[in-house]
Amino acid sequence: MISITEVKQNHTSIFFRIYATSNNVVLDHKSFHYRLFKPEVNGRTVFVLYNDNMQIISQVYDYLNFALAGASVHTQNQSAHALRLPILSSLKSLIFKAFI
Repeated sequence: MISITEVKQNHTSIFFRIYATSNNVVLDHKSFHYRLFKPEVNGRTVFVLYNDNMQIISQVYDYLNFALAGASVHTQNQSAHALRLPILSSLKSLIFKAFI
């Protein structure tokens, strides 16, 4: 069984992914800390998602700012928040190949 829990701390979300048996014996666990910044550049909101090492997740950046360029800021924002989930980030290559 895989469970994902989101904990909010100081305006930041931390995700915990736990692999456990059906008897709740933890086999593995990992935490993910994503940071989403939305600076305004030339009158346009740019979405930048950073991983634990403060590296820009380039596929997410390209998807939000180029593939969704014609979408509303609200749509881009909701997409950015959905893409923070660790389970989706591990599958991001499949997701982005389908849309880009």
